[in-house]
Order: sequence, then C-alpha cells, then structure tokens
Amino acid sequence: MNFTKDEIKNIIKLLKSDDKENQILAFSIMSQFTEKKNMGDLLIIYQFSKTNILDYKAKCKKCFNILCKILKIDKKQNIYYRLPSHKIFNILEENKCEENSIKLYLELLSYELSEHLHAMGYSTKSININIDYTPNNI
Repeated sequence: MNFTKDEIKNIIKLLKSDDKENQILAFSIMSQFTEKKNMGDLLIIYQFSKTNILDYKAKCKKCFNILCKILKIDKKQNIYYRLPSHKIFNILEENKCEENSIKLYLELLSYELSEHLHAMGYSTKSININIDYTPNNI
C-alpha cells in the first residue's frame, strides 16, 4: 500500500502525540507496511517521530524487524537507536527508495533545521531553506 506525503506526516503526528490511542492507531496503520514498498516511509517516520526502537518492538513487530534489518540493529540489544540524518539519507538512496520518499525526508529535514535555527534565536522569517533533490541515476 502506498501512502501519501500527508498520510506519512499524520502518522508522525500520531506517534508524537501524548495520547496513547493515537500511538496505537499509528502502529496499527504501519502494520500494513512492507519492506519493499514502505521502507522509505518507515525510515522517515522512525527518524522524525523520535519514537524509541523498543516501542516498535513492543507495538509493531513487523516494522521493528524491517528497521533492524535496514539499520543493522542487533535485535537482542535494548538500545535507543537513532542514526544521524546524513546516514538515513544514504540508506534511502542506497536502497533505491522512491523519489517521493527522499523528497519528503529532505522537506522534513529542512523544516527541522529551520526549527533549530529559530530555537537558537535566528529570525526564520528572513531565512528560506530550499533543498532540491536530483537522483544519482541521471
């Protein structure tokens, strides 16, 4: 099943919510993910929802197994695992994830960067961050 950009953003919001029912709903939706079709979506959700890998293990075993395989996580370790953004980007490219997933990743990354700049005191009204993606195979 293919998910739209807005659906992926909504899943991230559900996972970030303090309401446990929203998180249950998000994991339920993600249980439909497959490694081939939704690898990029899952990486994006994992990276930007800041959800602990152990939550995936407890609430969506299928997604946990996909993440462990992609991110080369030892399933036996109880660790909080998050890769730097450039490594996630490289994984998206290396696994030939859909261009839409890569563009969404960069969009969310630029938004996060803008938020960091704002938190550091920069006036983000005067800063415009544009990241363009050109696939390597061109």
